[in-house]
Parts: sequence; C-alpha cells; structure tokens
Amino acid sequence: SAIKFYIDRLIKDYVAKPYDGPVRAVFGDYEHFGYMARTWARLIGEEAVFHIPEATHDSLFTEPAISQWMEVLAGELDLTISGSG
Repeated sequence: SAIKFYIDRLIKDYVAKPYDGPVRAVFGDYEHFGYMARTWARLIGEEAVFHIPEATHDSLFTEPAISQWMEVLAGELDLTISGSG
C-alpha cells in the first residue's frame, strides 16, 4: 500500500536517539496491526510493543481495551515515579 511504502521510506534512514526512559507502543489486534507493530518494534524494541487482542484502532479508546492498556501505562508510570524503572 502507499502508506506502507511511505513508512518504509521514512524508517529506512531513521536513527533513533538514545533515551533512558521507558517506551511503550500500544496496538490493537496483531492480525490487523502486525505491520505497524513490527515497524515500531524495529525502532523501539520488541519489549516495548504491547498488543490488545481483538481491539481495533478506534476501540483502543473505549472499554474494555482502554482499561487494558491504561493498566500497562500505570504500571510503567509507577516504576518510573518510584525510581525502579
């Protein structure tokens, strides 16, 4: 697709700058968002990619998906604030 072509061109020469803090990318169903998730994983690391099964892009912002990824985010923030992360 045109979007895939454009994204591939953008990340081809992208060099990520060092960052000491936690990074998390949230995606819906891997079947539908697999390409985008793999692209982000190449940039920020596989461990930073989190999937919400059976969620679409729009449903990531409604229940039950929003509670699932907000729980992950809250855990990341707790670790950062407490100095453990």
